[in-house]
Amino acid sequence: MTFRRDHGLFAMLIAILIFGFLLKIALLITVRRYNPLDEHDDAERLSAYENIQNLKIDRSKNIYNETLLVSFEAFKQHFMLVLKPVDPLVSKEANFFIQNGPKRSSLLPRHCHFHGHAISHGNKSVALSICNSIRGILILDDHFLVIQPLLDHGSKKLADNPSSHVIYKRSASLNGFQQNELLQHIEDVSFNVVQPEQFCEVNLLYRQPTIRPKLNIVVVHLEMWKTEPENLNARLHKYGEAQFFLDQFCQLQGRLRKAGANWDHATLLTGYDIYHTSTSVAGVAPVARMCDTQFSCSLIEGNHLGRSFVLAHEMAWACYTMACRTSAHKAVA
Repeated sequence: MTFRRDHGLFAMLIAILIFGFLLKIALLITVRRYNPLDEHDDAERLSAYENIQNLKIDRSKNIYNETLLVSFEAFKQHFMLVLKPVDPLVSKEANFFIQNGPKRSSLLPRHCHFHGHAISHGNKSVALSICNSIRGILILDDHFLVIQPLLDHGSKKLADNPSSHVIYKRSASLNGFQQNELLQHIEDVSFNVVQPEQFCEVNLLYRQPTIRPKLNIVVVHLEMWKTEPENLNARLHKYGEAQFFLDQFCQLQGRLRKAGANWDHATLLTGYDIYHTSTSVAGVAPVARMCDTQFSCSLIEGNHLGRSFVLAHEMAWACYTMACRTSAHKAVA
C-alpha cells in the first residue's frame, strides 16, 4: 500500500517488534542526506506555521504532580502541557549503534520522550520528545499541531531556545489514516545524535480512543549507517523505485532476523525520492504481513514533517489482519 506526497530527502531504517499488544522497534539509519532547501513547498502550503514564543520547560515538581511542564505561545494562543515519560518507549535492553564500514560504535539510548495533555486546550493528547531539541505533536479536534526544530545542529541548548522551533498546523483525520498531502519538513537534519522521536508520536496515534486495540511501541534496536549496505545499493533499487526498494529492504531485514535479530516489523526511512508510477510516494508496505518474518517491513520517506503519520499509516496496513499468531507470541496486532 502506498502513501503519496512530494519529494524526499534523507534515509532511516526501522524494525519493529510486537509482543501481545506491545510493539517493540529496532531502528537502523542510513546517512544519505540531501539538501532539504533544494526543493521545498510553496508559501501557500507553509502559511500555517509560526515560530514558538516564550517557551518554558519546568522539570521540577509542580501542582499537577507531573514530571514536566511545558508552556509556550503560538497562533495568538497560550499552551500549557503536562507530561510524563513514555514507558517504555526505549527498551532497557536496547542496542544503539553507528556503523561506519566495518567499524561499529555504540550509542547510549536516551530517555527523553513524553506523553501528556494540553490542559490549556481541553486536555488534548500530546507527544513530545525533549532531547537536544523539541519535536512532537498535539492532537486537537480538527487538526494536528506539529513542533519541530527549525535548525538542528546538535546544540544542547536547542530545547530552551524558542526561536529555534516552529509549530505547524496540519489538518488530518486519525480515522482510516487519510492519505492527505503532507507538509515538507524544511530542516537541516543532523545525525550527530539519533533519537526515536517519531515513535513517541506514532505511539500516541495508536493510543487514541477510536483505535482498537491499543499498541505500545518500544524501540529495542537502532543503527545508523555511515554508508549504505551493499545489498541496499542504489543500483539495485533503481535509485528509489518503491517496489524494488521495498523488496531489497525486506530481504535485508529478513536475513538479519534469520541471523538472530528479533523484531516483528522493519521500516526504512529513506532519503531517496521514492517513486512508482509517479514521484509522489511517501511510503509503501505489503498489506497484512505483520506476522511474516520476510515481508513484515515498510519503506518511508523520512524527510518531511509528517513522517510519523506516514509511518503509522504503513504500520496499519501491515497490521491489516489482527489475528495472526506465531509460536512466540499470542495474538499479535
